[in-house]
Order: sequence, then structure tokens, then C-alpha cells
Amino acid sequence: MAWPDRGPARFSDPAGRGETYLRFKLDAFSLYYGNGNAWYGRPDLMLAGNPLMQGKAAGRGYDHWAEAYLHYGFYGITPLGEGLSFYGVLSAMTTWSQGQELFTDKTRSHTQVEDAYLGIVGGHVDGRGNRLVFNLTAGRQRFTLANGFLIANTAANGGERAALQANARWSSDLLVLGQIAYNDVKLEAFYLDPDELPLLDTDTRIGGLNLEATPLSGLSLGASYLTVPKSGANYFGPDGSVAGSRERLRVHDLRLAYQPNPAGASGPFFGAEIARQTHRNFDMDARAGWAELGYHFADARWAPTISYRVSYFSGDDPATSAYERWDPLLSGGTGEQWVQGVNHFKVVLDSNVVAHRIQARFKMSPRIEVVPQLWAFRADELNNIGGNPALSVLSDDELGYEANVTVKWFKSKNTYIHGHVAYTVPGSAAKAALGGSAKDWLSVMAFVRYAFRASGRSPPSPQKRGIPMSEPHDSAENLERRALLKVLGAAAVTGGLANPPAAETAHRRPCPRPLTPMRCLGIRRTRPCLGGRTSCRSPRIISFRAASPARLRWSLAAPAAWGA
Repeated sequence: MAWPDRGPARFSDPAGRGETYLRFKLDAFSLYYGNGNAWYGRPDLMLAGNPLMQGKAAGRGYDHWAEAYLHYGFYGITPLGEGLSFYGVLSAMTTWSQGQELFTDKTRSHTQVEDAYLGIVGGHVDGRGNRLVFNLTAGRQRFTLANGFLIANTAANGGERAALQANARWSSDLLVLGQIAYNDVKLEAFYLDPDELPLLDTDTRIGGLNLEATPLSGLSLGASYLTVPKSGANYFGPDGSVAGSRERLRVHDLRLAYQPNPAGASGPFFGAEIARQTHRNFDMDARAGWAELGYHFADARWAPTISYRVSYFSGDDPATSAYERWDPLLSGGTGEQWVQGVNHFKVVLDSNVVAHRIQARFKMSPRIEVVPQLWAFRADELNNIGGNPALSVLSDDELGYEANVTVKWFKSKNTYIHGHVAYTVPGSAAKAALGGSAKDWLSVMAFVRYAFRASGRSPPSPQKRGIPMSEPHDSAENLERRALLKVLGAAAVTGGLANPPAAETAHRRPCPRPLTPMRCLGIRRTRPCLGGRTSCRSPRIISFRAASPARLRWSLAAPAAWGA
């Protein structure tokens, strides 16, 4: 499954605007997952009334299953004029599950369109080097807001779609996104229709504005406003009655990240975020936030990074008139973002919880990273109506504890191998709610992801061809379009996994050679710089860099934005 040696298909433009590129993508993924005493050994209580439960659910004892998917499609880009290009994507995904899954023991497979979107990107660099760029896109595609605290999981998995733990699907039913950036300030507006499971579809729509800036070196600031113009989801009061609807919810969010030393160097880092939810139709006052402090020891053995994070998501106090339970919306991502606990997150989402996390990162080798975590979970309020029905009323605030270890092996530019072991101990509140019969929960997981890549090599960079970066040259734009196409085709093995939070990029070392004109190009990968390749950070708006005022150089990732 490879292109001929010349790489992706190219089509010349008689008008002289550059070349059009078309690339085929094929990713293959396989996963093994096992649970010991899933749902604390009480699926009869933890899954009572859950529409996803069909047949037999995982529970007491050891259960395991396998998952796989194929993601395939075409990605292309063509120039429209000087500094302006049009791009499009169309892909589909086939998923499969077999064995004793968390909710069911039924074997199933599912195929549907994954990515289907169009976009225009353009910009201008003036004589002083000031950079003004924009990106307009619409269709089925993934969207992550900042570090995923508010929006990350724009599609649902499991159920009839299979691939529950693979989290294969990320594309929303519809994303309309406009982005504009001037140097280190970015503004984006979006309208989002998440791809929810049909059984659990709340018909939610989310619109919002997001502003990001880097006023000082190492300091990133961000602010967001979200509103929900349509939704069928309801909130429930302490007596179980409907307190209101998600429709017309409002969210205000402020965040910052500070890393005084360059990425890859020893030193501290800090991040924090606060958010508030109110409502247009009834009295609502929900709060959430987090703070993280860490230190990277670049010169120590295995270059460890140690951090502590505390996060808070409010619960509803029955003694007040306002509704105060935090709505997690589409929060999530990975276990290093807002999936708080490998096992525990399946029991308690990001609502009515105070979570303490100690995390480390160890670079065992240039291609192997080990990430251990320790978690402690407390409830904000004993009233937990709106969470798992089995835990609706808590005897105390001790929800549970978890220890997990994740190993990441970046075997090659095609192959990524990932595994974890997690052990979760129910707290006294969970034990009491389950009649004193709750068991400790063990889970193990391993997956392999392989990205079929074009066999041809990209044209050599200007530096390798001996062309100074300050001189214009005929193939610059084509090099850049080809690199963007490589991103759109998800050539990076870890492309669809997640965007790391700002505080989690401190351990990355700088690349040993200068970057090509294409910088990071928005590849969603979490690996360090390997073999002289760029270590990409969180994808952001397309940014332009000029080799000279007459030539535009563009990429899909401006690390100056929040979350870089």
C-alpha cells in the first residue's frame, strides 16, 4: 500500500500557481484490553439502566476483548493564487470489536465516513515581517479547544460503532471554523455538532469564540466563550426532578501557561485554568479549574519530568437555590489530558470531583517513554445526582484512588506501540454505595498503530539543496503544499491520539538540526524529537513565515498560541 517512488500524486498548473497534490491515507490499528473486576465487580449496579449494555457486561473476574480499525481516504490541496490555497479531505473508517467488552459481549463491526471537509487557507506578510493569516473550513472533522478542558471528544465510540477503547473516531458531524492570526495573537470562531452515539444523542450544538496570545516569551494566555444554542440534555436537581436543560448554557474560561526556560531545557513550568458556567433560562453557577506545577530535569538520567496537578469540578449543593453541578460537555482526550484515571474515569466523569494527580515522565531511550501516575479522587458534594446512578447519594467524599503506568514506544515513523496497566481502589463512598462488595479494578491494554506511508521521498529542503533561506526559489510553495498534504493524510503515526497540554511539553528536547520551512504542520503527536525530526506540539492555526517579503512560507502549527 504505497505510492510509486515519486511519492504523492502531483499535477502541474499551467497558470504557474504551483502544483496540486493528492495523497492516499491508510492507518491500521489493533488493540487488546483486559479487565479484572470491571465496575468494581458490580456491573449489575453500575450499569443498571445503561442503554449501552447489551447481552453480558464485564464484571467480577477477568474479562478481555480485541478491537481493530482501518482508516482510509484521500487528502488534497491546490493553489488558488499567491498565498491562497484550497484543501479537501474525504476518508472512511471500519471498526471491529470481539470478546467481553465493558458493556457487551457481542461481536460487531461498523463502517462510516470519518473526515469530510473543505477549507481555504491564506495570508500575507508585510515588509516588516508582520504575519496575518486565516483559515476557513467546514465539514466533518476533529476539533480540540486549547488543551481539551472544555472540548476534545467531538465523536463518540463504542455501542454499534465498536472500538470503544480504541477511541477510533474523533470527527464531529459538523464543524464550521474560522481562524485568523496576527503574529502571536489568534482568534477563532466555531460552530460544532458533535457526532454522538444514536442511543445517547442529545442533539447538542456548541458555538464559541477563542482568543490566544503570547505576550511574553514562555507565557501563553487564553480566553474562551461558549454557548449551547440547542440541546436535549437535562440537568437534575437533588430530588431527581429536571432542574433545567443544557440548551442556552454559557461558559466563560480563562487560562495561562508559563515555562520560563526553552523547551527541552531544565526548569519549572506552570499552568492554570478557571471556568464558570451560567444559564440564560435559570439560576446556574457551576465552577471548574485546575493548576499544575512541575519541573523538568533535562540533564538527569532518563530526563525525568515531575508534576502535580489538582483539578476541581463543582457539584450541586442542595442547600443553595442555584444549580451548581459542572457540565463536562466534551472534555476528555487522553489520560494525560482530561481522562482522569484509566479506570476511574469510567465511573466518575469530570463533574462533582476534586482530583489530585502526581505524574512523571521518563525517557528510557530516544524512542521509549514511560509515564506513571498516582491519583486521588474526592467528591465536591455528597449529592451526586447526574452522575452514575449507583453513586447518586454518597456517604462521604472518598471516591477512590488509582495508580497506572503507560509505556509509549515510537518504534519507527510508521509504527507506534502503546500499553498501560492501571489499578483502581474504590473509596469508602463507592464501597458504601455498592453495599460493601466493591472489588479493586485492574485493567491492562496494549495496541499497535501502523501508518502506511508513501515510499517516495519529499523534495530536498532548500538548505540541503544549498539555497539560503533568504533567497526565493521556485519550489518553496510546492514543498510547503506537499508537507501540508502529508499532515492532512495523517502520516504521523500518533496523529489522531491527542494534543498534549502546555505543561506536558516541557520535557521535549530541541531538534538537532534546523527546521525546514514547514515547521510542525499541525501533526497531533506526542513523541519527542526523533532522529532529527521536528517534535510537534499542539496543532494551531496556519501561520506564515517569510523567507523574504516576496515569498510566503506557511504551516499549520504556530506554537505561539496557547497550548504550544
